[in-house]
Amino acid sequence: MEKRKFQKIVSKYLSGRASAEEEKFLVNYLDSFQKDNEGWNLPEMGEEEIVGNELYQKTLQEIKSREERGKVFRLRWLSAAAIVLVFLSGLYYTLQNRNPVLTSKAERFKNDVLPGTSKATLVLADGRRITLDDKENGDLTNEAGVIIKKTKEGQLIYDLSQPRRSVANESDIAYNLVSTPKGGKYMLTLEDGTKIWLNSASSLRFPVEFIGNTRSVELTGEAYFEVAKNRQKPFLVKSRGTEVKVLGTHFNISSYENDPAVKATLLEGSVEVLNNHKKVLLKPGNQAGISNTGIKIIENADTEMEMAWKNGFFQFKDARLKDIMRQLSRWYDVEFEYRGKLPDEEFTGIIAQSVKISKVLEMLEQGGGIAFRIEGRKITVISTPE
Repeated sequence: MEKRKFQKIVSKYLSGRASAEEEKFLVNYLDSFQKDNEGWNLPEMGEEEIVGNELYQKTLQEIKSREERGKVFRLRWLSAAAIVLVFLSGLYYTLQNRNPVLTSKAERFKNDVLPGTSKATLVLADGRRITLDDKENGDLTNEAGVIIKKTKEGQLIYDLSQPRRSVANESDIAYNLVSTPKGGKYMLTLEDGTKIWLNSASSLRFPVEFIGNTRSVELTGEAYFEVAKNRQKPFLVKSRGTEVKVLGTHFNISSYENDPAVKATLLEGSVEVLNNHKKVLLKPGNQAGISNTGIKIIENADTEMEMAWKNGFFQFKDARLKDIMRQLSRWYDVEFEYRGKLPDEEFTGIIAQSVKISKVLEMLEQGGGIAFRIEGRKITVISTPE
């Protein structure tokens, strides 16, 4: 067997990605060496060839020592050869001076990270801050005559149903800011009935009451809008030099600073996208990508994938690893550290956002070429030999 192929199978076994056939092959392969009185030799290792008999004896001594200390994993479905494989392969990688030794999946994921939750901070016009996930349900405050409520579903509602003082001009308008941290989402309803879902690490600045000829808000990050219809007052979303203008419709805007482009995806109705004096009209199913090079239109966007976050899923289609890591970083509030050259493969899959991060990482490891280690809020991405 070629060294490269053997090394790849060993790597997959250690990271828990080997198929049943590959595990069976390795166990049989090493069992055959155990029966050989002359000892072992790893296949075609060239100048780095390890003397079989010496390594075999050292491996057996290590296993015996661990058995005496009660440190050997006694998995019924693993033969002694499989235990030898773990020790042998770890020693092999150390001698090869490659990536850090890949321990078992249970060891690498023992410091698992919980998924995000519904949480946000409300900043009032006078600077007061209200941590929404800590507050009980009911009326939170009265802002310029507008009652701000938190529902039992954990949503924020601006209620104009009660009598209030009139606002003379725009300079008298009170502005609020709702922001979500990493690992948080939140839903709010503005005074006109517009519903907005904020994704992680996002914020929305808006007036507690819309006066004048428009309804204007400012977004950073990502949000899904279901805009209440009002033909006399267009709804405007401003973000990163881009303005989206609607009368009443459903759309998503992704406008994170570390993403290469602002994306506006239309699900229902019509929207007008303006950027750098250029204007385009979107129809349902269209997506506008706005960057330094202009506005690019995708006519048949994957709206299901764009809305996955709002529906509680990660959904990837031909996605690069670093693009996926940005999403995971926001939802699980973690940082990624990269070791070695990452694979160029693209990933496709779907998984619920309600799972611990280890489940998502396991899915990504199935693609090959990478393994992960969780250490607190830092996750190391390890490039594994092919």
